[in-house]
This record gives sequence, structure tokens and C-alpha cells, in this order.
Amino acid sequence: MRLFYAALFHPSTLDNFWDIQEELKAVGVQGRFISRDNLHLTLHFLGETDEGELCRLTDRLDEVARTFCPEPLKLTRTGFFRQGRGELLYAGVEDSSGSLGEAARLLRDDSVKEDRHRFKPHITLVRNATVPGDLRRTLGSRSFPFPARPVQALALMESRPGRGGVIYIPLHRVGFPL
Repeated sequence: MRLFYAALFHPSTLDNFWDIQEELKAVGVQGRFISRDNLHLTLHFLGETDEGELCRLTDRLDEVARTFCPEPLKLTRTGFFRQGRGELLYAGVEDSSGSLGEAARLLRDDSVKEDRHRFKPHITLVRNATVPGDLRRTLGSRSFPFPARPVQALALMESRPGRGGVIYIPLHRVGFPL
């Protein structure tokens, strides 16, 4: 099983991400746009994990969720990561209280897989992104007018191949009141 921990969002926040993606398409950005149902914030990628680890991993998520404070998150700007041979276009998230970073650290501490990447909160919008040259600078400074909203849930997710690409399935979810 290919697993990861994620922060999930309220449907109105997903609508905001969808609006951003539509704007990106309208200005000529191309690539594999992440489906609305797959939009999330990865806290820690576990990778291939034995099914026998599920109980331990869900217990750890429950433990971390008990101390998690779902502060309103503000989208900061778009940016790019190198990913394999392509680029990933993301929306950055301001973690002013540090609650996302702390949750990521706690989940990583108990991980069976060592993560060498520094946690940088973001929502992947487009994989294998191709951006017209003159638009690249503008996108890097693009801010968002959307209201800050809290994370709706923390989840242990499975990544499965599907017909139209990858499908993310919540295996265990801990929700927070809005």
C-alpha cells in the first residue's frame, strides 16, 4: 500500500483551489491538473507500507490529531518545485501558528520511512506544469484573495492508480468542528 498523511480541506476551500486552477488554465498553463477530490496538503509521505502497519499508523494519527490546533490557513502564493523531469506548480500555505509543521514533525518522528525533505506546506495544483515564460514571474508573486479557513481533517491516505490517474482514498480520518 502506498500511503501518506494529509490535511484535508472544507469543500468551499476546495472550490477556491479549483478557481485558481481554472485561472491557470485560462492564462495558458498546461500539465496534469490535480482533480478537486485529490486536492490536499501532504504532511508526510510514507510510501510503500505493509498492511500490518495500519493500526499503528492510525493510532499515531489519532494521537497527533488530539493535540492539533486547526488554525485558519492562508494561501500565500504560487510557486514551483522540480519533480523528476518536470515541474510541480503549487499554492503555498502560511503556517503562522506552526501547527501544520508540528503535526508533520510528529507524524514523521514515528515513521517507518525517513523523509529527507524539509516540510514546506503547499497544495499541489498542477504536475508536469508547462508555463509560458512571461507568466512565470507573475505566478511566483500571485497572491490569493480567499479567506483563511481551518483544516477540516487530518487523514491517513492511500494512493492507488486509477483510470484517469492516481486516486487518493482516506483510510482513516480525524475531523475537526468548523
